Amino acid sequence: MRKGDGAVIAQSLAILREIGRENGMYNVNAAEDCRIDQLLEALKDIRGKLSVLKYEHKLSDAGKKEFELAYLTGELHLSRGCGVGLVENFVKRSTTGWAASTKKASIADVCALLPPPRRSWYVR
Repeated sequence: MRKGDGAVIAQSLAILREIGRENGMYNVNAAEDCRIDQLLEALKDIRGKLSVLKYEHKLSDAGKKEFELAYLTGELHLSRGCGVGLVENFVKRSTTGWAASTKKASIADVCALLPPPRRSWYVR
């Protein structure tokens, strides 16, 4: 992304944060930014794991089963400390209707709405 002053910003999450700052969807206060950052990182992790499923496991049944056990029903998911579990926990606890419990939509909500790899890749 090239800014008006000629500065170039690389990396998708850095670009998203800059757009958020420019539009009041990020850098509002430290507590909100921390929640937003956690969600952005969790969503990045989920997309990365789905890419492994698609490109390394070629969407094989064994790969889908491994993904399901690890990230949808298994120990990592149930810990609520990462990936799908973390996102699910944030959304359930939201008091505002926005993913990071922000007063208005944030870049975490935008990122969550970006089309993920098709669900049919990993659901039996």
